[in-house]
Amino acid sequence: MQINLSNHKVPFRLALNAFCVRVGLFFCFLCLFLCGACNAQKKTEIRKADYIQLLEKRLESLEKQIQQNPQHHFLLLQKAQILDSLENYLDALEAINAFLRKEPKHIAGYYLRGKIKIYLKDDSGAINDFNKILWLNPQEAEAYFQRGILRLKHKDTTGACLEFRKAHALQHTKAQEYQQKFCLKTN
Repeated sequence: MQINLSNHKVPFRLALNAFCVRVGLFFCFLCLFLCGACNAQKKTEIRKADYIQLLEKRLESLEKQIQQNPQHHFLLLQKAQILDSLENYLDALEAINAFLRKEPKHIAGYYLRGKIKIYLKDDSGAINDFNKILWLNPQEAEAYFQRGILRLKHKDTTGACLEFRKAHALQHTKAQEYQQKFCLKTN
């Protein structure tokens, strides 16, 4: 399938990837802004209450947008991210599940759901989400790394080391550190 973007025919997948990149960049800038605001209290004097209030206002706005544009599935992802930031994990899980029902191959959705499941102490559910990510893309180093962390948590050092080794082979930045700390025998 091809779509027409500014008088250029572009394959649908390429257009979707471009859209996802734009959405991802938006969230990166939003996170940089919000995190920068929180981490630079001396410069901005923003309090945590202000941050929470900002997120709650954005959530209200998103709710209206979702009602007006139910076909825009990425609004559900944004909602889940904000609810996660507000530590409202059950509602975040509900929103991300709704998103993944509509976008079942969206890797970022599975990462977020895995993170939420970890907070909810559903480690096996989180591992299932990381497995799904690796089924969609076996080159996702972060998924191997997260599975390794969860295996360590459950005292499966051998399994964790295998995961860290795979993550390290895929250039994960912390995997080698974890391999050295938990997997290499020292004399």
